[in-house]
Amino acid sequence: CHGSEFSLGHCLHEEIGEIHCPGDRDNIASVVCTQDMADLVIDAEEIERTTHLDDRQLYFLQCAMEENCLASQAYKIQQEQPYSWHLETRRLLRFTARILNAGTADFRPSVPKHLWEFHQCHMHYHSMEVFATFDVMDSNNVRVAEGHKAS
Repeated sequence: CHGSEFSLGHCLHEEIGEIHCPGDRDNIASVVCTQDMADLVIDAEEIERTTHLDDRQLYFLQCAMEENCLASQAYKIQQEQPYSWHLETRRLLRFTARILNAGTADFRPSVPKHLWEFHQCHMHYHSMEVFATFDVMDSNNVRVAEGHKAS
């Protein structure tokens, strides 16, 4: 690979037959093929069907804040207004993020179950701090808002 590829699949060998890896021997990449693998796919139709705007005071979003699910601007407000941040209103783009496993194996988080974190606010465990990130882009493809989903 030369560094301009989008993925390992775009890498070309420099020699036909025997594989030659240029440069330092410590800088190599490998791919392990497997028959069974999880393949997570977002259900775009579910996002379209459930998307709506919702205005909420930060007071009612404290669980979402604890799980770091709000845009970075919300945390800036909390820092800059330590006594009144909870009265500020945020406009949320809300939707159901349904993720399907189209693969041939179960999805298994890399963190073992005994290390999953219990969140008292929502009364459930999280196996991953960040499961999915979402960006809202304007017509010029500039990010205007962001958020994420824990799992």
